[in-house]
Amino acid sequence: MKVAIFTPLSPQKTGISDYNQELIPVLSNHLDIDIFVDNFQPTDSNINSNYKIHSIDSFNQEIYQSYDEVIYHIGNNSKYHENIYLTALKYPGVVVLHDYALHHLIAQLTVGRNNWDKYVNEMEYNYGPEGVHFARESQMGKRKVMWETEHTLQYPANKRIIDSSKGIIVHSQYAYNEILRIKNDAYVQVAPLFTEDIELITESEKKSLREKYSIPQDVLIFASFGFVSRAKRIHLVLDAISELMNKYKNFLYLIVGEDEKNVYEVSKMIREQKLESHVKYIGFVTLDEFKDYIKLSDVCINLRYPTQGETSASLLRILGFGKPVIVSNVGTFIELPDECSIKISVGDENIERKEISNSIEKLLTDENLLNKMGDYGYRLVKEEHNIQVTADRYLDVLGNLFNSNVYKDKARYFYTYIDSFADKYSSLLEEDEILINRYSNIFDELFSQKIEREIV
Repeated sequence: MKVAIFTPLSPQKTGISDYNQELIPVLSNHLDIDIFVDNFQPTDSNINSNYKIHSIDSFNQEIYQSYDEVIYHIGNNSKYHENIYLTALKYPGVVVLHDYALHHLIAQLTVGRNNWDKYVNEMEYNYGPEGVHFARESQMGKRKVMWETEHTLQYPANKRIIDSSKGIIVHSQYAYNEILRIKNDAYVQVAPLFTEDIELITESEKKSLREKYSIPQDVLIFASFGFVSRAKRIHLVLDAISELMNKYKNFLYLIVGEDEKNVYEVSKMIREQKLESHVKYIGFVTLDEFKDYIKLSDVCINLRYPTQGETSASLLRILGFGKPVIVSNVGTFIELPDECSIKISVGDENIERKEISNSIEKLLTDENLLNKMGDYGYRLVKEEHNIQVTADRYLDVLGNLFNSNVYKDKARYFYTYIDSFADKYSSLLEEDEILINRYSNIFDELFSQKIEREIV
């Protein structure tokens, strides 16, 4: 099967680049793959050596028809996904929604270009008169714009891409359920996010890594990873530590990742709250250093609110290394088993802050619980989140589309619609009604035939 894949790749700094640089080689064991990128030269040597790289601008109807299927990887950031999103609307294929909510992307493509009318149209398409009302009030300054609120999961603005796609791949049951709520006959499948970092870390390795990075040996290490923004709830973790530090001396909190300069500067928060003895801001690190810091940690704090319905790649890596996690009880994180996670309520910062404090204290004082949670998370990722499981789900989706399995039952919807149409308009001539029903039967037969072809 010949497949075109539209995706960000390195040097573009997005997790989707890393995701596809690992997944594409596995898929290419079964597929003939070409890659389309948004006017840049990928820097990954394996990608450059083994695949034809094309510019999105070169894609047209003739090229589209030369492929058996097209896969579009779409996230919520217009910097990496604008042209992929627009191409997916024009040339339908399989859409991989890495973020369930796309409201920020839609806002950037409309209001970000000073086109409020286009934004209003998108809100109407997604939510009818209610959407128009929200958009116009935001335009007039009567309410906060939706993408700056905590409600983008309730208003994900993804209906247009769902409606236009031949198939949809998501990473969680949460996203799967929500998409079917929007379009109950959508062809959607879950391909779990994967990690290749699956190993239990020995005490000797942990000790060696702490020596390498000058981290104390005799304390429990809590850590947060990834780009640091308000949504990561770091300010609330710092508040909790401020309450606990006088009672407990044997812990250290590491913040690993670049923060938002002049917007959400955690180093300034640490100084202002005088937390230097218990908190260390590490800042941006390489991927290998990122993994090392997870390995040398004991507990990882992976809070995220509001969320766009994404599945956290860093969270899977954390669990794969056998580390218990503290997460926000929202979106895809709800699916995480209690045996490997402690979930924090969202919506009220006072409650959130208190639960964070209680969770840290619980793990500080119960080593047996900490070890049990870490072991469970490791087994979970090893069994359900390895790369071959993910690749097999992609191949299932492509195979079903290729063999027309997906469309067999769709013809029945068409038949029902046409039949009701004929009943509704009693003024139709008898021969017109016969003709309509005849074409309905033809479509039913056409879509029910299986095309006997194999995936190459």
